[in-house]
Amino acid sequence: MDHDSPADAFEPAAEHLDVTIVVRPGKSGTKTLRTLVNFAAAAFTGDSDPMVATRHDLLVTRRETGGEILRIGAGTLMQADGLLQHVRRDLETKTVGEFLAEWRLPDTVAE
Repeated sequence: MDHDSPADAFEPAAEHLDVTIVVRPGKSGTKTLRTLVNFAAAAFTGDSDPMVATRHDLLVTRRETGGEILRIGAGTLMQADGLLQHVRRDLETKTVGEFLAEWRLPDTVAE
């Protein structure tokens, strides 16, 4: 078998980049107020998970260094989960260059 064929050379971006969902950073007073409002809204509406309304970011980092490659608003936890699954598929099926091009990021961010 020829190990230099293009199929053997494919290296998914997932080997170099990681993706996660994080709670959007903010001022501690703002976060506390948002949390209180979420709990009050959950109590009023009967929602079992008051954190659903918390805003999240999707964060793509470089595995080797932990450096941030991409941070975008991902909405509520439910919305963020859909975006997370999409980006995970991209990382498994694209090279780093293809991933960066699709998300319109300069190649230099991955260096």
